[in-house]
Amino acid sequence: MRQVLLGLLVTFPTLASAQVAPRPSQLVDLNTTFSAGQPCVGTDADRTVVGFVDNDPFAPRNAVCIVTSDGRGKTWSAPLRVDSGPDGTSRVTQYDSVQVVGDDVFVVWRDDRSTTLNRWDLYFNKSSDGGATFAGERRLDTAYPVDAGSVRDWRFLVVNANDLYVFFAVENPSGQIEAHLTASHDGGSTWSSPVRVDSMQVAANRDVECVALDVEPASPLVVHLAWIDNRNGNGSLVDVFYRRSDDGGLTLAAPDLQLDGSGAGFGDARDFVELAVLPATQLVGVAWLENGLVDGDDQLQFALSNDGGATFGVDVTVGGGTIGTDDVDWIALDAYGPNFYAAWNDDSSGSDVLYVAQAPLGTAWSSATPVSSGAALAPRFAGDPAGTVVGVVFESTVGAPHGPEAAFTTDFGVTWRDRLAYGDQPGNDADFVNVAFNAYYRNFVSAWLSDTGSAAGANRNRVWVGGFRPQTCLAVGWDDIYDPASQVLEFGLTGFGSDTVAIVGLSLGSGPVVSTGDGRKWDIGPTIAPFGGFGFVAPLTGGDGLTTTLPNLFLGGSPVGFTVRFGAVSFRPGPGIGHLTDVFTFGL
Repeated sequence: MRQVLLGLLVTFPTLASAQVAPRPSQLVDLNTTFSAGQPCVGTDADRTVVGFVDNDPFAPRNAVCIVTSDGRGKTWSAPLRVDSGPDGTSRVTQYDSVQVVGDDVFVVWRDDRSTTLNRWDLYFNKSSDGGATFAGERRLDTAYPVDAGSVRDWRFLVVNANDLYVFFAVENPSGQIEAHLTASHDGGSTWSSPVRVDSMQVAANRDVECVALDVEPASPLVVHLAWIDNRNGNGSLVDVFYRRSDDGGLTLAAPDLQLDGSGAGFGDARDFVELAVLPATQLVGVAWLENGLVDGDDQLQFALSNDGGATFGVDVTVGGGTIGTDDVDWIALDAYGPNFYAAWNDDSSGSDVLYVAQAPLGTAWSSATPVSSGAALAPRFAGDPAGTVVGVVFESTVGAPHGPEAAFTTDFGVTWRDRLAYGDQPGNDADFVNVAFNAYYRNFVSAWLSDTGSAAGANRNRVWVGGFRPQTCLAVGWDDIYDPASQVLEFGLTGFGSDTVAIVGLSLGSGPVVSTGDGRKWDIGPTIAPFGGFGFVAPLTGGDGLTTTLPNLFLGGSPVGFTVRFGAVSFRPGPGIGHLTDVFTFGL
């Protein structure tokens, strides 16, 4: 097919005009009776899973559910219940509750089915057939018997099909909150007894508050752990600590390391702690919110280890830090390719604009880049582990209602493209915006809550799924082909990375057809280029390009009622197909 399409019309454009076009969002919980809880997204190869809680404060039901799709995230299964707990008791998912490795789907959630209200446990379930069936839930050991301890915060990480970790803060029977780590090294069949991570003394009001963990895939038994606790002072005077396990969570290496430089009992680490490991290096980064360093406002602080967590340098301010003008409320930290990436919002410009920055190999942080069109919150990163594309999604709070938005980089943070609003429900009010990146299709899949789609209104949140691919194809003029103002027609292409040429295909039929030779589906089939062999080829410069400009021969005509599907596929230098766009339509 490559030889046929390359024989079609070739042009030499100078600048791409295309912008990313998101997929139409879809309602996936399909239950109008109940509201839904925080969604999460996991994806690997040609499989994507979205989890959520189907709940209702006014009815006796509260179920952990998943829906499944392939790597494209275009069509979704009916919801499948994962837990077997009693209706009427609370369950909670969060952004990392569902993770996927090949055909294995892993789910962890917080569960209040014990006999005492607000005694939260952690439960785990696994599917080995892509989410079609589940083996059966199990309660994870939280270091205390059922109804004795209560999990307050937790993080779940799947490194590979075998190595799984859960790091959690649990309130013991005396009321103190401790940090513990449990692990499985056989894909969830068995779990280790929890190991106490923090070294707090036993005293009133000495509590762990937030936890974070990460593991480098090449070293799945080396676990990096960070948390905040108030061992150095009662109340809100909390500090940031780090510890590591070198044997998969069986034992802890070295004592706790305090990372914030504010001193014991001074400053106030607040609300967030994030941890990221840069693969193939000894670089470990920890970020948190802290006030008291400059003024009473909060800043994003970052501490870096160059030796795998043995020691850390002095923490630095990445976001915020100008007295009285730029209070930070939300943060995120992650690592892709050679860079650490940070995101935060602050009000230095008058509203809580979302900013991003990157630190190559942990060196000096770049200048902050604004990526939201105004006030925004709750950033979350996803991207290609090699760093060829990294995206950040967030909740826009400009005006009302709120909506999910995104920005991404394809040049390791040098530039950020497309402040993209991708939630298209009328009256949309988004919450809990989460995202995963599917490398197979170079595709961002996002899930969020919105009260749109519920007959009961704002007190009935529903789960919506949408997304976008950074490589895209825009029909210039074709979208209103009979408009006298559309004198010329062309296709603009953007976001194809280092690929050198892209081909636009058109079809009257629906796909998918397997067209790449590697199993991926290009959805414009089954008949490509149906208009007498029309096709369009665009050389790419910096991942962007334009097809030739054609005179619009349809002006003054009448619509004939055909829906035309179009999309693009790119080619790398040498043999091989590169990236596929989503498929879009126009009328003819």
